[in-house]
Amino acid sequence: METSDILKGNKVIAEFMGAISNTHPWGYLIPDGELNLSFDLFDKKVFSNDGGSGWKIEELKFHSSWDWLMQVVEKIESMLPDGFCVFIQHSDCFIEHPDIGISGKSSDKQESTWQACVEFIEWYNEKNK
Repeated sequence: METSDILKGNKVIAEFMGAISNTHPWGYLIPDGELNLSFDLFDKKVFSNDGGSGWKIEELKFHSSWDWLMQVVEKIESMLPDGFCVFIQHSDCFIEHPDIGISGKSSDKQESTWQACVEFIEWYNEKNK
């Protein structure tokens, strides 16, 4: 994967998980290039950083950490009244529902799962504008 694709995809995921950029809920600005994941998810150690501020976009680990990525999978599965089905098998990941069928396109299981999550979130955001 290209670094630019990783940064873009991780930002899409972070915003889906509740991150905000450049505006903090207490009224001060987060520096450019940072996202605040702590305002809603601070109790989850997987997302908190030692500084307690925000994460720089290049520090996000959704593409490289199963701990981070599985939080995204769990949120996707819990959506809607009946949720979406996320299947991870061998090196494939599929996200299915009567309205959609998305699959990751990689021979690496984690990369395939990350790709499917990014594609799902982009579809979901477009559908719910």
